[in-house]
Amino acid sequence: METKKLILACTLVLLVIAQSSAKNKIRWTSGSVMTTEHQYYNGKVFYDYEKKVFLYQKDDSNIQTFTPSMVSYFSFFDAELEIIRDYVSVEMDGEEGYQTKTFLEIVGDHELTLLRQEKSKKKYEIMDPGTEAEFLLHAKNFDYYVFVSGKFVEANQFIEKVYPLLHKKLDKDFSNLLTKDNLNNNMLSTVSFFLSYFERILEKEPNQQKIFTRKSR
Repeated sequence: METKKLILACTLVLLVIAQSSAKNKIRWTSGSVMTTEHQYYNGKVFYDYEKKVFLYQKDDSNIQTFTPSMVSYFSFFDAELEIIRDYVSVEMDGEEGYQTKTFLEIVGDHELTLLRQEKSKKKYEIMDPGTEAEFLLHAKNFDYYVFVSGKFVEANQFIEKVYPLLHKKLDKDFSNLLTKDNLNNNMLSTVSFFLSYFERILEKEPNQQKIFTRKSR
């Protein structure tokens, strides 16, 4: 019981700090959020990736703060990348084996799903999101995960944990994208594979809604 009270107190302190300190650097954009209580809000929003909180501005004097445990999913328009970015709240293995909720961005979602999470400090700014070189440089700001067999696998474990399962999922049109020669078991090669995979999906299904977060060239 005391542990639960401590966790609740820490959460409330976090919310107060987030609201007070974020006001000076907030850049509001359009977006929406669905809470775990099935309440939907649409309007001015801001995602603070450093504190892992999502803010919703009800009016000039009323800002609601949402932590991962309070949210099912949210989305917002990113003016820099010129895309709508979609996030989900998921449970992942934390320190010492405990499950913890966090926000992950959906990069692409089809038979294969690629997600990512911003690192605490971004080092690389994106200049032209329409070029693959710039996008992959920008990708170093994130940790990437593949959702497979009900688990989130880090991208740098692709060969060991994901590769053996993919031949069962991919048809012949995609098999040439997947070779051990072009997947070096590092994050950027995995991201490159997935971008090619999602682009191939769009070629085959041109009327499908955009399924990955790279500005079209």
